[in-house]
Amino acid sequence: MNNKYIAKTAIIAVLFFVVNTVFSAISFGAVQVRIANIMYQFIPYNKRYFLALILGVALANTVSPLGWLDMVFGVGTSVAGLGSAILINKYIDSLLGRKIVTAFTVSLATIFVAYELNIAFNAPLLPTFVTVAIGQLISQIVGIFATSAINKRIDLSQF
Repeated sequence: MNNKYIAKTAIIAVLFFVVNTVFSAISFGAVQVRIANIMYQFIPYNKRYFLALILGVALANTVSPLGWLDMVFGVGTSVAGLGSAILINKYIDSLLGRKIVTAFTVSLATIFVAYELNIAFNAPLLPTFVTVAIGQLISQIVGIFATSAINKRIDLSQF
């Protein structure tokens, strides 16, 4: 790892934390839309964003009302969703196809967040999964368009 990679990783992680903190009112709970998760759509451009995003999730979850539980399940959910996207995206040439795969893998991975909320609040698993997954899918749809616009100014494939 070189200094430039470490600096970029730190900037993305802190940016994730700041965005999540600013929008914390809608970032936690059974009905959530994590605006910071828009950045998950960096993964289709370059898998090297993975560490930065995972560190960002870990930082963001330090201020979660659920504490260590959100740290374990939140980070685990992101690792599972983004990791799955990276594995599947190796076989997809189309950028839009990789974006769609990423949107669905991270949305499906929210089953772990639903399980966390079931443990913490006895929230019903399936309805909670549906609401959390819909919130994640909303973030991802916005992220698909937002990263397309950002990529016109900043080449997101260069990490």
